[in-house]
Amino acid sequence: MSAQDSVQSIQTTIGQLQMQYRDADPKFWALAVAWEALRFAWYVLDGNLGTAQEKLARVKAAFDDFERNMRQ
Repeated sequence: MSAQDSVQSIQTTIGQLQMQYRDADPKFWALAVAWEALRFAWYVLDGNLGTAQEKLARVKAAFDDFERNMRQ
């Protein structure tokens, strides 16, 4: 199994876990950050640094979403 395959498998698991929580639960938003971080990692491992930069912005946005939802 390649590194990309491993990351994709973990990402699928994270997505399934996230679906067990409501968006009012901090766990939901923490898993969203993890999912986006794994997507970023997949592109880095694939050597696609241009797309990885775009996905890094999604990681930052997911983290911002986490912080915003924890303040409510």
